[in-house]
Amino acid sequence: MIKLKIVLQSNKIYYLLLIISLLVVLIRINYFPYKSIINPVNSFSGIITNINYDGEKYKLYIKNKEEIIGYYYSLDSINLNLGDEILIEGIFSEPTNNTIPNTFNYKKYLNNHKIFYQVNIKKIEVISKNKNIIYSIKNYLLKSMNTLDNKGYFKAFIMGDKSDLEDYQLFQNNGVSHLFALSGMHIGLLTSFLYFIFKKSKYQNIIIISFLSIYLNITDYSASLIRSYVFFVLLLFNKKYDFNISKKNILILTIILLLVYNPYYIYDYGFLYSVVTTYGLIISSKYYRKNYFYNVFITSLMAFLFSMPITISMNYEINILSIISNLIVVPLVSLIIYPLSLITFIIPFLEPLFSFLIFILEKINYYLSIISINVVIPKVNIMFYLFYYGLLIIFIKSNNYKYLLVGIFLIFSLKLKPLLINKNSIIFLDVNQGDSTLIINKQIGLIDTGGLKNRNLTVNTIKYIKSLGYNHLDFVILTHGDFDHMGEAINLVNNFKVEKVIFNC
Repeated sequence: MIKLKIVLQSNKIYYLLLIISLLVVLIRINYFPYKSIINPVNSFSGIITNINYDGEKYKLYIKNKEEIIGYYYSLDSINLNLGDEILIEGIFSEPTNNTIPNTFNYKKYLNNHKIFYQVNIKKIEVISKNKNIIYSIKNYLLKSMNTLDNKGYFKAFIMGDKSDLEDYQLFQNNGVSHLFALSGMHIGLLTSFLYFIFKKSKYQNIIIISFLSIYLNITDYSASLIRSYVFFVLLLFNKKYDFNISKKNILILTIILLLVYNPYYIYDYGFLYSVVTTYGLIISSKYYRKNYFYNVFITSLMAFLFSMPITISMNYEINILSIISNLIVVPLVSLIIYPLSLITFIIPFLEPLFSFLIFILEKINYYLSIISINVVIPKVNIMFYLFYYGLLIIFIKSNNYKYLLVGIFLIFSLKLKPLLINKNSIIFLDVNQGDSTLIINKQIGLIDTGGLKNRNLTVNTIKYIKSLGYNHLDFVILTHGDFDHMGEAINLVNNFKVEKVIFNC
């Protein structure tokens, strides 16, 4: 036992295992990728695992041997619940790749989650109603939340479902959307609450682990929540058996276990945010003092520094004032609003108080968005960001601020990329119906924008331009007034400084 403890306390063994696990991940992804094991033609039967409705269509996740996504267009409500077994008929197809570079690849995202088919449903037949207790709990929770005001916030805080959160994009822009992703903060608050309730029970830890296991089932096993759960369980074992393993090494062990279990977590932004930010907070713990607000500032700063490359690689943009936003919003949500959401769900007469606090949160979020300072950073090779992380870790270990300054300087020096790589280009962008052409020479401009029916494609146009490092358009030419050619002009103006708009009279 003593020899085992000595081995477990060695830093080298964890880094060696991490390198081996990353090699295993690369081999599995490149040589043994996920593949579909079904071949649907006209029909498919399975269990409903998730339901979303936007007022026009239902989006159903249906699982049998593997999961597929079904779209059912209807303005009327249909009597379906999670856990129901259904038979569907419709037109099946594979998801499509992104047609605009440097943008979200929906097909790759679904394939990484073992989803290879989607279907436009023409007919639905219920084979049997739900009999699963976990789905019954989830159905009860969702139905109860749908009766409450601010249902989007209850679903986000309790279930991790952000589909009904109207201001989520604004929270993302302000750099505080992590508060709605179930992760370490939520696990920490939940376990603290459970420890208080069961503090006199000798089965305290077993009860808490059992509760969290059920909670994982209810929240669909989000990668960030699984990371927090495994980390928490390993911390309990570390304490119980007195292994004296450092938190940093327990986190590395958590990463190893999860990547071996599912190598595609390496592509999950929630997982990456969770592990990278947690690692940063652990190794920078020496900066904490006995001052709550000072510690909140250090947490916000370190979270910003460690999450910045991930945010840039996903959005090609960062909000420098997100550090200040977190200082204001994190205490409000973590100490008041999130705990109150749990209490209000159990004791609904507190709902007016919860609604008032949500009103305050939304106002703060709105005013923070007005003063935000967004910086567009172009796409670069991942090795650049690994070098940045190396400088950041050296800074924390050595307390030498020049490494931090060099790392930040390198990030912002990328703003010069469009000036250094000044090539003449004409790029035809896929906006489905209509035309949109990006022109780059000494100036950058766009001919036509796409229309209102192509909102997602226009978002991709905006992201692509940002990925090149541009935060403005010198001109926008609108060839004529049809929506499929100029419908998204306002959206472009809201995202870029447009110097000149030219209409065809």
